[in-house]
Formats: sequence, structure tokens, C-alpha cells
Amino acid sequence: MPKKRTSHRSSATVDYDSFLKSVKLFAVALDKTAAEIDRDLYWESSKDKGSVREIRASYEASDVEGDHFDVIARIEVRITKKADKSRILAIDCQYSAHFHAEVGCGLEAAKKFAQSEAKIILWPYFRALISDLTARMYIPPLVIPLTLED
Repeated sequence: MPKKRTSHRSSATVDYDSFLKSVKLFAVALDKTAAEIDRDLYWESSKDKGSVREIRASYEASDVEGDHFDVIARIEVRITKKADKSRILAIDCQYSAHFHAEVGCGLEAAKKFAQSEAKIILWPYFRALISDLTARMYIPPLVIPLTLED
């Protein structure tokens, strides 16, 4: 991610509320994505409702330095056949988001941000990607829920 240089203030004495008020999104980038489908199995299982959908997401702070940090966000979507757990559809993707904090940031603040606020920012990117990608795979667009309960 491109890194904008600003002043490096110490984050040792900055509380999370001050940190949170100063955080600004600088960039979001799709790092990678992969998709695989067994189209025949998809159409077969959609007729008899014989499939299970699983969604997993993770968010991790990285490259925490002075007044900026990144959040790496990964999502996995799986549809499997109920009867024998055969894979019908698999989609994996990863985004990176680069943030700046005017008051500076420490590792703990960046980690807390990645596990809470970053989810709100990055989840719509996942939803749009999955919906668009599945529509292009010649299946009905897969609609991802507005939130993912942990």
C-alpha cells in the first residue's frame, strides 16, 4: 500500500478514543482473489436445497509504524453439499487497507481497530466482490449478509 509520510508522534500516551477520532482511511486494495465452482453440482443442489453456506472472515493489523498501519482482511465463502460435504463453490479474497492516525498509533490500538472498526469499513467491499463475482460465474449472485456474527 502507498504510505503517506506525516509527523511521527508517540502513541504511548494516546488513548483509544483519541486514536479512533484521528484515524483516516488512505487506501483500500484488493490483493488477491480465487474462485472455484462445480457448476453441475451447484444447479443440482439448488433444486433440492441440499447445500450449506459458510462464511469466515479475519482482520489483522500489520505494518504498524508511527502514524500509519495496515489492516489485512480475508474472507472465505464456501458452499458444500449437505450429504457428503462435497465442495460446490469456494471463493477466497484478501484486501489491504492503509490508515493514518494523526495522534500516532501503537500495536494494541491498531489491533483493536482491525478487530472492530475495520470490519465496518471493509465488509461492504467483500459483499460487492462476492455478489459481482458469482453473477459473472453464471450463477445467481450470492448475497452476503450485512454483518457476520463472530
